[in-house]
Amino acid sequence: MISINVKFMDGNVKSLTVSGHANYDDVGKDIVCAGVSAVVTGGVNALDKYEKYVKCEVDNGVVSYEVLEVEHDSQIVLKTILTQLETIEEAYKKYVKIYR
Repeated sequence: MISINVKFMDGNVKSLTVSGHANYDDVGKDIVCAGVSAVVTGGVNALDKYEKYVKCEVDNGVVSYEVLEVEHDSQIVLKTILTQLETIEEAYKKYVKIYR
């Protein structure tokens, strides 16, 4: 199962960590892992220009976003990432879980 841990502070995303594997299908055919990976990778790329405000780390299959300073545009990106992950969770509840 893919686990997504999200922490909020004053209505803003403070941190978001994605870990695990969906095990929906064989490696290379797992559309759930592919969807989550696309959202998370796109998020890392989009947040790259906000590195002053958001720290992104990828370590051994775990991706973490940590907000260093709340900034409007980076929050829009983080909330968009979260909305996309919620959509995947809704369709594949057995394979993706978001913890708040």
